[in-house]
This record gives sequence, structure tokens and C-alpha cells, in this order.
Amino acid sequence: MADKIIVFSTIPGRHRGGMTHPRAAEYPMGSIGRGALEQIAADPVLAIGAGELVTTATLAALLDANDAAARPAKGKKES
Repeated sequence: MADKIIVFSTIPGRHRGGMTHPRAAEYPMGSIGRGALEQIAADPVLAIGAGELVTTATLAALLDANDAAARPAKGKKES
């Protein structure tokens, strides 16, 4: 899976998941919380990509990869 999450909005300025979305924006994997990604995915105006368009079939894998990227690596302390 890609190292970035891409959010596309058919209505620029749409607010979901605690953020306002332009037509398209890239975010580092792990930078958007799971709940926010679920809200974004549920909005019919927004679409999520991660190297390829995320569908309901691939959303679970994206959520898990995002969670893993958000956790600090073993042996490293969060700053």
C-alpha cells in the first residue's frame, strides 16, 4: 500500500473528519485518525485514494495500514 492517503472532493471546501478538503489533497499515512478516515470514506462527496482508488473492499486494509503508520516504531518514544 502507498505511503500517502489522497482525498478527493467533488465539492471543494467540504468538511468531514475534522478537516476541510480541497478538490484533492495528499496526507502522510498515519496522519489522519481512523475515525476521521471512516467519516471521510462514508461521505459520498469524498473519495480516498492510496496509490489506487480505495473501495469498500480495500478500506479495511487502508485503515489498518494507517493505524500502523500512526503508531511509533517499537523501541522509539513518541515526541
